[in-house]
Amino acid sequence: MEPITAFLAIILGGVLVGICVHFIPASATGAMSAATGIATGPSMLSAGAGMAGILSAAYSMDSGLAVVLASGASASALMISLTILGGNIANAFGTGVSPAS
Repeated sequence: MEPITAFLAIILGGVLVGICVHFIPASATGAMSAATGIATGPSMLSAGAGMAGILSAAYSMDSGLAVVLASGASASALMISLTILGGNIANAFGTGVSPAS
């Protein structure tokens, strides 16, 4: 892939992540375990997962479309899974809240 095309594809991916994050409703469950009570967790989680996917896909840009798609999807899934697991461990053992996700 040409460098300009790859650059534009990465920018487009970032713009799409930014647009999609604004359509995710923040939940009361996320606000209940936050110190401030403001439910910003779902938006931050989805933005982080999207950026992890973009970085992973950009790293494997020379390997072909199938590898790029698999790399981006697996990086996003791994990031969100480990973040939710860490949050559940902190809630269960740190604050005594039962795991919800």
